[in-house]
Amino acid sequence: MEFKLQWFTWLCVLMLFVLESHQAFVEADDEQNPDEQSLISFKNALESSHNLVSWNKTNPHCYWVGVSCQRGRVIWLVLPTHSLKGPLSPSLFFLSSLSDLSQNPLFGQLSRQVSNLKRLKQLSLGENQLSDFVPSQLGVLTQLETLSLGSNSFTGEIPSELGKLKNLKTLDLSGNEFNGTVRDKLVS
Repeated sequence: MEFKLQWFTWLCVLMLFVLESHQAFVEADDEQNPDEQSLISFKNALESSHNLVSWNKTNPHCYWVGVSCQRGRVIWLVLPTHSLKGPLSPSLFFLSSLSDLSQNPLFGQLSRQVSNLKRLKQLSLGENQLSDFVPSQLGVLTQLETLSLGSNSFTGEIPSELGKLKNLKTLDLSGNEFNGTVRDKLVS
């Protein structure tokens, strides 16, 4: 009987420790997670934020629609065809990773801050309403394998820095309003 009581006491202490640790982690995560803050900033800038109903404080950001995490950090953001109308918020470029926001009516510029996403392997922003020029800072994203910016309203010249993307397997720049020549820009 005494052994069972000691074992039960030990189990209760262990459960309290786990619960307190989990609560401390959740509270710290709520206050300090930069990825969650970036996602909320993006959502708040949208005209159609109602399409991201699960993105609220009652759910951890890793369980939001289109968000995949590893150890509390966003590693994948996939929201194609979600009718997300609004600006492509620069706050997204402070995430650990960004992937597919294609086929949404996102508008505005592709921020130079895209260069923050150094580990990015796929960037799909095709079939939106993005405009202005493609930033040369994309050239520092040397891990990129897929870059899809087709069917937007980009103008100007294609930056020669895209030639530095040695891991690139897929490049779609079609359906934009570029000028200049491509020859020798992307091949070095």
